[in-house]
Amino acid sequence: MGDIYFVRHGQASFGEDNYDRISETGDLQSCALAEYLCNTGITFDSIYCGTLDRQQQTAERFINRAAPRKSPPYELKFRPELNEYNSREIVRHYLPIVLREETPHIFNLQEIYRDKKAFQKIFHSIMLKMVSGKYEFSGVESWESFQTRVRTAIKKIIAENGAGKKILVFSSGGPIAAAVQAALDISGEATLRLMWQIANASITRFKYNAEEFSLHSFNNYSHLLFYKGKNITTFR
Repeated sequence: MGDIYFVRHGQASFGEDNYDRISETGDLQSCALAEYLCNTGITFDSIYCGTLDRQQQTAERFINRAAPRKSPPYELKFRPELNEYNSREIVRHYLPIVLREETPHIFNLQEIYRDKKAFQKIFHSIMLKMVSGKYEFSGVESWESFQTRVRTAIKKIIAENGAGKKILVFSSGGPIAAAVQAALDISGEATLRLMWQIANASITRFKYNAEEFSLHSFNNYSHLLFYKGKNITTFR
């Protein structure tokens, strides 16, 4: 069987004007990931990435690290289907529903883009509304459409590479969770519970053949626990 290694990007710049770039910690995580992947000795047949800056920056750390040992160097192939969902649009459309249907005072709306815990609390409620499938907004990607996008990307990648290959994919927490959902056939709510556990710069591995796409290992971030004497694990 072939292998697809899904990597979540290094920590992005939460609370900054430009969220879509890896933070200082995200850079360390990406370097730790690159070192770990190179030390495994695995040679990948193809490397894919979404078009978001934070995904590309994480991928580049690995490609640069692997360059002295890999000739010709790895070529990064971009697939917009591997991009994260648009969280700002989701918040804008689903937040009024949450505030209408739940107890508003439990959420600190002034802090959701500055405080990670405040954001996570309300975003979880928002995403539950999204995955329920009860609401649709024109121009806003539904969870079903998001799932379909990710599954289509996986099918295309497998078709392009064929059987028995080792494929590395740099993406985000949402697409990785959607891939796990495809492999395990679990509910949207169960998928969310898994998604919140996916660490930045972690590795989730899938096996595939012509008939099967299955989960092999989930959310490996052991390379972050003692990097240069520090635990640099983050989840947002």
